[in-house]
Amino acid sequence: MSGKGPGGSARLVVVDDDPSCLESVCAYLEDSGFSVGRARDGREGLAVIERESPELVLLDLQMPGLHGLEVLASVRE
Repeated sequence: MSGKGPGGSARLVVVDDDPSCLESVCAYLEDSGFSVGRARDGREGLAVIERESPELVLLDLQMPGLHGLEVLASVRE
């Protein structure tokens, strides 16, 4: 992908179970020119990561169900 800096078109995914945190982080990144995928929990995060193949994933570590470190381990496999 081209445009990997602020204002570019890099694809990011944000995974967070706190709706206000998720939306504020995504809004900031989108205002900075990034394309952002959202997920509200670890399982949804894995699906979005697989579907969108992002260049960067921002993970909340403490989520119910599948937490951030488990998502990271699954992505690394």
